[in-house]
Amino acid sequence: MSNYRLANQIEDTIDTHIIISKQFRIFFQSYALAFNKQQNRFGTLFQTPFKRALVNDDDYFTHLIYYIHSNPQKHNLIGDFRNWKWSSYK
Repeated sequence: MSNYRLANQIEDTIDTHIIISKQFRIFFQSYALAFNKQQNRFGTLFQTPFKRALVNDDDYFTHLIYYIHSNPQKHNLIGDFRNWKWSSYK
């Protein structure tokens, strides 16, 4: 693969992340405005801003999947995370 094509792929990936992040930001801002109006309140609704992390390593990706699915078991909500009703594990 040429360096030019690789550079374009990286730029496309970054552009995609920017677009998705912006859309989530707009969604959360709109929700907060509507909620604040409905509840007659003002100020921030979410304490921390939306964050994302680039996952570009298979081992890290595997770790993240395990971390997400094992949380109910870690916090003693269930004995075996594979039986968690609301999990997408299966």
